[in-house]
Parts: sequence; C-alpha cells; structure tokens
Amino acid sequence: MSRCFFAQFAPRGLRECQGPPQKHHAIKQQTIRRLFPRLPMFASDEEIRENKRRLNQALNDSRNLIVCCKRHHDLHEQAKAIPVPREELPEGLELFASDYGLEYELERQFGVPVKEAT
Repeated sequence: MSRCFFAQFAPRGLRECQGPPQKHHAIKQQTIRRLFPRLPMFASDEEIRENKRRLNQALNDSRNLIVCCKRHHDLHEQAKAIPVPREELPEGLELFASDYGLEYELERQFGVPVKEAT
C-alpha cells in the first residue's frame, strides 16, 4: 500500500497506521451520486446505460480517491479528528471537482484555498 495520506495530519500519538488499506472518497460518493439522478421511466436503454457509465466513471475517478489505513480513515471520516488543509489535498482533486462542478464541496469540506483567502 502507498503511505497513508492522513497519517501526516493526525494528532501526535495517533500517527501510527492500523488496519488494511482503504480508499477514501475526498468528495463523498453520495454527493457524486446526486449529480446523476435517476432518469424518468421513459428514458431509453441507451440513456440509462450512459448515465450509469458516467456515474461509475465519476465514482471510480482516481483523482478523488485517497489511500489511507482503516484507523486514519475512521478518524477523518467519523471523528473529524484529522482535518486536512485544502492546499495539502492530492494533485488532481481540484481538477476533479472542477470537472464535475463540485468546487463548492471542496470549499465546504476543506475551506477556501490559501491563494483565494489572501
């Protein structure tokens, strides 16, 4: 496994990784799913297939995935104990958000980029 991304931001005493590697969606899967609402019943099979393909492509886009251990994933996701500064997010995440019109979600979760805040 690649090094756990969240370990570097964990509080002292919680930096040791534990558990199997996991992939964390920086922008939540639920948020991405909202971009691809269910199509009406009269949609063609082709439209339905294309919608599912685009949804799966967005959900599995590596630019939105962060490799981490189970411990740090839980601490970041559930306990909110590992805040990540926006400027430290992995390369590609800003572009992913821009491609899907989700810049607001990065701002909501990680704040305004430092260059914009000054």
